[in-house]
Amino acid sequence: MNTFEPLVWMGCALVIVRIVKTGNQRLWVWFGTLAGVGMQTKYSMGFFGLGVLVGLLLTSERKAFASRWFWFGAAVGLGIWMPNVVWNLQHHWPFIELMRNVQSSGRDIKLGPAAFIIQQINVLGPATLPFWLAGAPYLFFARDAKRHRILGWIFLTVFGVLLVLKGKDYYVVPIYPIVFAAGGVVFERIWQRRRWRWVTPLLAAG
Repeated sequence: MNTFEPLVWMGCALVIVRIVKTGNQRLWVWFGTLAGVGMQTKYSMGFFGLGVLVGLLLTSERKAFASRWFWFGAAVGLGIWMPNVVWNLQHHWPFIELMRNVQSSGRDIKLGPAAFIIQQINVLGPATLPFWLAGAPYLFFARDAKRHRILGWIFLTVFGVLLVLKGKDYYVVPIYPIVFAAGGVVFERIWQRRRWRWVTPLLAAG
């Protein structure tokens, strides 16, 4: 299930980018479809959904709440997920039982904030650190990234919630392509300004 999670999350992110660029609110139906599939795959899709809600509330994209297509997309997502909910109800919520058993067996390792952040570097690889460290601020503070600020809020919400809830270190991993892309923009501009064009093919080869 972890294999499909990044694909679903970034599929949803791509739909959001398309909505921002085109203003086509009908695309929320596709978002709902992907989110519903994501909830069938892994419940952590809910963290991404929470990030989207926060991003909508804190940016100009909140106009989506006034669109019937947004609510229709939410209904589609809920409809796709519903068989999963019904099955859990019929079987006395085995997912909750599983989580309780994991905690009671000592397999659920809870990390403090510093250890959690260090593990992010270990899981993703130290070479990626400059990209996501540059990408996150870019989405919040760069003038030309203002249209896509919702992506920054999605990243920050997912990261912050899992940090506070002491989620497993790899739970955050599917959200990083957002800030990898933003960081790529930052470094590409630096290299072009300095005429270090050889860096890009070197990194690709690496």
